[in-house]
Amino acid sequence: MTEQASAPSEREKHIAARKARIRALTPRTPVARVEPTSDTFRQILRHPLTGMKFPAEGSAEWPLDSFTQRRIKEGCVQLEGGKNLAEFLQGPHGGTLPTEPGKDNALPGDQPVLENKLPDGGGSRRR
Repeated sequence: MTEQASAPSEREKHIAARKARIRALTPRTPVARVEPTSDTFRQILRHPLTGMKFPAEGSAEWPLDSFTQRRIKEGCVQLEGGKNLAEFLQGPHGGTLPTEPGKDNALPGDQPVLENKLPDGGGSRRR
């Protein structure tokens, strides 16, 4: 017996619409391919949010967040191909936006959200 796919119910339509709204409103962090500057860093470093380690050879894709930017400035990792961080951030999307496998989910007018910093350069912590 073959089962026919039924039309989505009202509940399924509501859930799909809600997911689409959330996806459109959620800021996406740009990602960058980085490679360690030494084998020691390759073995030790791991991105704290994603848990992503470096493979035995080559580069890894990390979110271009404050952790990654700090590691680049410290010299622990570098952008793939030896690119300069300032030049990389001047690109059209300030990096590459992650997409779902098999889907192009970049919306028109999307701008990546980097760090929000106060004019004095400090964070937004209370003192």
